[in-house]
Amino acid sequence: MIDETRSYLTEIEEFMQQSPDAGVIQSYLVEHALVKIYSAFESEVRDALAERCASSGDLACDQYVANVVKRTVRSIRINELTGILGGFGEEYKMSYSSKIGQYPDAQIAYDSIVANRNAVAHGGSRPATWNDVYAWWDDALPIVTEFRTALFV
Repeated sequence: MIDETRSYLTEIEEFMQQSPDAGVIQSYLVEHALVKIYSAFESEVRDALAERCASSGDLACDQYVANVVKRTVRSIRINELTGILGGFGEEYKMSYSSKIGQYPDAQIAYDSIVANRNAVAHGGSRPATWNDVYAWWDDALPIVTEFRTALFV
C-alpha cells in the first residue's frame, strides 16, 4: 500500500503544480491525502505484524493472529508502535527507539500526519497545506519502515 500511496500522492502533486489556485479542491485533496497516508501506514504496521507472526505453519493460528492484529492495532502513534514492539521483547522496543531516534524529522512529520488525520476524522481544524502533507510523507516513512525492520531483528 506504500507504493500505491506514493503513486497517488505523485498524481495529486502533478495536479497541484498545474492548478496552484485549486482553492477548496486543494483542501479536500489534503484531507483525503492525510487519510490515505494514515491508512497506508496502518496497513504497513498490520502487514508487518501478520508477516512476523505467520511463521507458525498453522494456518488457523496465522488467521487468528491476523484477526487479532486487525482488531487491536487501532491507533499507530509512535509510542503505541513502540509498545507493540515491547510486547515482543525489550530488545525489539529498544532497537526501534534507537533507529527512529536517528530521524528526528521523521518523528515530527509522522506525528503531524497522525494529528492532522485525526483532526480530519473527528471534525477538527485542518491547518495543513498540500506542501506540508507532501513533505511529511517522505519524511515520515522511516517510522513505519523501521517498525518492520525492528520486528525481524
